[in-house]
Amino acid sequence: MKSSYTKFLTLCLISLFLSACTIVKYYKTSEIKKTFVSVKQKANKGINDTNADYQQKKSIYKQLTDKTSTPKATPYPKMKEILNEMSTQVSLMKSVQNKIGKLDKEFTKLLRGKKEIVEDSSEWKRVNKMRQEYKSIGDQLNGHSKKYTKKSNEFSALSKKHKISKVNMKNLKNQVTTYQSKLSKRLTEADQEINNARTYLNKLKQDGKHKNKIPKYRAQLKELEDVLSLIPAKQKKLEVRVEAFEEEVGENATLWVGPGMKSFTIMQDVQEVGNDINKTVDKYNQILSRNK
Repeated sequence: MKSSYTKFLTLCLISLFLSACTIVKYYKTSEIKKTFVSVKQKANKGINDTNADYQQKKSIYKQLTDKTSTPKATPYPKMKEILNEMSTQVSLMKSVQNKIGKLDKEFTKLLRGKKEIVEDSSEWKRVNKMRQEYKSIGDQLNGHSKKYTKKSNEFSALSKKHKISKVNMKNLKNQVTTYQSKLSKRLTEADQEINNARTYLNKLKQDGKHKNKIPKYRAQLKELEDVLSLIPAKQKKLEVRVEAFEEEVGENATLWVGPGMKSFTIMQDVQEVGNDINKTVDKYNQILSRNK
């Protein structure tokens, strides 16, 4: 059995040893790497998504201004101005991305071959400094991202205001064709009516019993022919507009359309000419109805 003195001496030695020790903290590099990798991936995704949005809107603008007959008219100059401001923010974000790349290389080199690093070591101090640099870079990135988003939304709002949209060309072509078919049918019916009028007039001439009616029907036929003579020019006008529309569309399944493009106003153009033709046919029918 140990004496009280021996116990006391042992406790003193243990106490002396503990008081002389400093607790050293070790940090696993794998955990540190996870944090840095997560930050880098989120930053790169944000930058890449922003660049993709910019490229899409840039492509829309190019398609519109390549097709429109009025590239300097509203809203195209303003769209270009907004795109330039978006481009500036994208460039600044890519510059930030380069900084992230440099930090990543330095970080990888710093921890290469190390499973742990000691608190307050030179490596640990550099890691902490890099954390601050990442935070600063993150703040810069957020600032550029907010400015970009504001301009991107302005671009979208301007497009909506001026009814710029992506159109299914097959559907639009079908609408034009359907309208043309209806118009063609009405003209065919008008041609048939005038042929009937010619036949009836010839019958009157051959019959000889109603000679007094011949001048009246001859005058009516002349009036009908005069009205119908206006139709070919109107049909040509319609054909020209449809041909210009088809040339603009080409083989595109879809197309962004906006002011100054044939696709933008084709239905309005076709209906405008069609209404003019319909009015002429209505006048023609009014002449026919007077003698029925």
